[in-house]
Amino acid sequence: MPDGPNGIDVTFELITPAYAGAAETSCTDGLRPPTLKALLRFWWRAMHPELKGRKLFCRESEIFGSTDPKVGQRLRVMPAAMWRPPDPQNRDFGRAGSGRSYLGYGIPAGQMIAPGERAEFALVLAAGVPRGAADELRGSLWLLSAFGGVGGRSRRGWGSVRVVTDFGSLPCPHSASTVQEVKDRLSQGLNRVFPGLRAGPTQNPPEHSAFSRVSRIAVGQPGDSWQQALDWLGEEFRSYRQILGARRGHAPGEVGPDFEKRAGWLGGVPRGDLAPFGSAFGLPHNAYFRGRGDTMRVGAYPRREREEARRASPLFLKVLRMGDHCVPVALWLPSQFLPDTYEVRVKPPGRREAAVSPPDDQAINWFFDGGNDKLVSYPGRRVWQGILRQGWTQVW
Repeated sequence: MPDGPNGIDVTFELITPAYAGAAETSCTDGLRPPTLKALLRFWWRAMHPELKGRKLFCRESEIFGSTDPKVGQRLRVMPAAMWRPPDPQNRDFGRAGSGRSYLGYGIPAGQMIAPGERAEFALVLAAGVPRGAADELRGSLWLLSAFGGVGGRSRRGWGSVRVVTDFGSLPCPHSASTVQEVKDRLSQGLNRVFPGLRAGPTQNPPEHSAFSRVSRIAVGQPGDSWQQALDWLGEEFRSYRQILGARRGHAPGEVGPDFEKRAGWLGGVPRGDLAPFGSAFGLPHNAYFRGRGDTMRVGAYPRREREEARRASPLFLKVLRMGDHCVPVALWLPSQFLPDTYEVRVKPPGRREAAVSPPDDQAINWFFDGGNDKLVSYPGRRVWQGILRQGWTQVW
């Protein structure tokens, strides 16, 4: 079906391998229409930091549909050509200890869709959708192409996808030839999707994962392949997370702020204390004390209930195609850490569970900027400088 007021033809091309589940752990279902619709819903919500609660749900339903029989299905996702089954000989997690193996920890290797594979869909909007719905869909597709992925660990660079479609006035983020051009294309696209977002007074972060004045984006140096770009992403992220929780055996004479806090909690957690900095990258968060053989767990829970919830990471890692090269990208979407009806709790080994305050944004700011002399790597006793002082270019 050709592009038109109610139809958009879309091709998805994988830049890095995608790990998509199936009933059998040795195979994959590929990118299914419900999965694609969920991805488009997510990036559509990310376009609307101004909407909250019921208003967000109602606006979303007008475009994507809902189970309400008065609304019904508004967007149909029709497959045209699907990804081929995974090649069992091509399961490239990288060598143990590499950056990409760190980012892909725990993914079933059999459920792989190889890089370079393509899938084609037609997105068909029902009659009666709000005016401009097709343009909003194109904005969602552009954000997915620029910052998103599909499958397992998609927020950590796996399943980085290029979307090929008619973006209208939005520049393709994968068609640049230099890092400066990548930066320019991302800036131009964001300014067209979010006109005026960067102007005016600073606002509080939105209640859900969405772009705002306080969002941050950085582009790294190009690599010769997706493997190299993903390794660089993983090595930077792993190095920082290890430094954040460093113990004295890691950096003699230096202790990371998270290790220092957790070690103090072995004697009990003061109620209301601030959660470890690393919790800002998502919960639950485990810390293993090697000498004791014990684990400390930090998690998110509904107030007055025992069932644990998950807080996804607000940091998105992505690999973009740049000519014959690939370039890493980091996106941070600050938002309210947990709804008011949830709380962060710590369970130290052998101690009573206690509630603590949600983490602040300091840890993610340090990832970009550095600026804490307690974050020291070993050997070499190098203070963490932040990715922006290590060859990365800030976009926003």
